[in-house]
Amino acid sequence: MKTKISDIWNELLRERLAPNVLLFRRFSAESAAEIFLGIRDHARLPFIAFAYRKSLAVSAASFSKLKGISVQALESPENPASAWLTLSLQNETLADHFAALCADLAASVENTRSDKEMLRQILARLENWQALFEEQGQGGLSAEAQRGLFGELLFLKKLIAAWSPDAAVKSWSGPSQYAQDFHAGSWAAEVKTTSGTNSERLSISNVLQLDGSGVGSLFLIHYWLEARQGAGESLNDLVASLRENLKSEPGALRLFNQKLVEAGWLDHHAPLYAETGYDVRRENCWEIREGFPCITAAMVPPGLEEVKYVLLASACQSWLVAANEVFTKIERHAS
Repeated sequence: MKTKISDIWNELLRERLAPNVLLFRRFSAESAAEIFLGIRDHARLPFIAFAYRKSLAVSAASFSKLKGISVQALESPENPASAWLTLSLQNETLADHFAALCADLAASVENTRSDKEMLRQILARLENWQALFEEQGQGGLSAEAQRGLFGELLFLKKLIAAWSPDAAVKSWSGPSQYAQDFHAGSWAAEVKTTSGTNSERLSISNVLQLDGSGVGSLFLIHYWLEARQGAGESLNDLVASLRENLKSEPGALRLFNQKLVEAGWLDHHAPLYAETGYDVRRENCWEIREGFPCITAAMVPPGLEEVKYVLLASACQSWLVAANEVFTKIERHAS
């Protein structure tokens, strides 16, 4: 079992630390990147450092909005030929967020082949985290976002069972803000969830979601969910089940965990989601073909922006397809 980042910080915290002294330790010899974990002087707050060649230029100025976390490029105290990109916790109340951020960054650079690639990956992940902090704060996902993520993960679980686990995870594009939630080869799928009395009303947030231009098959997947307190399958249950299914595929599991973070999931928020479970009251699968009631980009006249609309499920019955047919066509259009 891999050592947890927080375990190393806790070990370092038990050691005596003189004023103005930096106490640090190499995180993992298995990682291609040189990563150090440490505690800084009397404040005894943790930091993580990524070593890179000093000749590479790095700017951390754009990450000033990471509240309670300082991002700096510093001289390496360990190697005069190297520099450190450091992230330091400044606010103890954000300790759980900080630990999740550091674990995600360390995992994302585990197999990088050069310092330049490592830095590019870290800075890209930091942009995602900064957006996550600004949007979500410390309160976790909204009820609507939880349902949306549940729907995407439910479809992903079915896709993994029907297809290659690695390819299925790679096709999950919702966290990356693509036009549709899933995309690979010449197929795409958009997943919608509804609940309560609005089960027939599907909110389409932009004209690209149901625009099949450029894809061989485009599917709309709809889950009508009933939220239940203390019953049904929770978001936590679904995340745990997917991780278990991907345990034998380390690369796919690592990518899945990274995409989970991009989708707004943080492990330390799991207690916030524990009591709410979902039952799937109905599952609809539609193939978007000619005549399907939708608005596409080609239909929008110049001067109109941010077109949103509501699609009634009852108006789409002529385009229903069986779930197994969806996965058969996905496999056909995968390459």
